[in-house]
Amino acid sequence: MKVIAALLLAVSIGLIGCASLESKIVGKYKVKLGEMPKDFPGGEAAMKVAESMASGMSLELKSDKTFVLNVPMASINGTWALAETTLTLTPKVDGTNVTTGKNEPLALKVSSDGKTLTPTKNMGGPEMSFVKE
Repeated sequence: MKVIAALLLAVSIGLIGCASLESKIVGKYKVKLGEMPKDFPGGEAAMKVAESMASGMSLELKSDKTFVLNVPMASINGTWALAETTLTLTPKVDGTNVTTGKNEPLALKVSSDGKTLTPTKNMGGPEMSFVKE
């Protein structure tokens, strides 16, 4: 009986922690770029293009578990799900993942305070993250 009670307590704490992080991530985010890899073709010119594109990107996570990702010349709508500290954005219609160029969900690592979302896959350019406004 004690084992069952301890197990239920552990599961409850895990669910509360996830629910707490879920409430923290709801909101609007802007893109923040890191440094361009030194071996990336185009160097400084490529970084300027990346900065220009990033300035037109934003992400909004809504409390109804939908999202809007605005990228230059397009908006991508879909649903989001949080599993521990991994946030998955799934486009509502066929769309291209902005980090992989493939038609698949985008996985983001969520910081403990819920203010920074970082793609789990490197897209080959500068490091990128979404930072809560």
